[in-house]
Amino acid sequence: MDDPRNALSEKFVKPLESLSGDFRNFVALVENTLDIEAVERHEFIVSSKLDEELKRIHDLKTKTYRAMQSAAEDVAAYLTSLFNLSRLQTTFT
Repeated sequence: MDDPRNALSEKFVKPLESLSGDFRNFVALVENTLDIEAVERHEFIVSSKLDEELKRIHDLKTKTYRAMQSAAEDVAAYLTSLFNLSRLQTTFT
């Protein structure tokens, strides 16, 4: 008579081990493909590390975002001084 442990191993354990390995590979693929920092901000974008053109676009996006932040701060400072609105704050984040 066959050992029940062998039957359980063949029917359940080995297929689950295979799926577990496949899932680890999938997780690694996702982590290497997506920009994990952007995912934390709920932005699902391809990592700029994968391609020089993506890196160039990412750098341009970062530079533009910083310029927008600076402009928002300048406008807030101007309006605060103009209208003496000490409560006005920039919320451009």
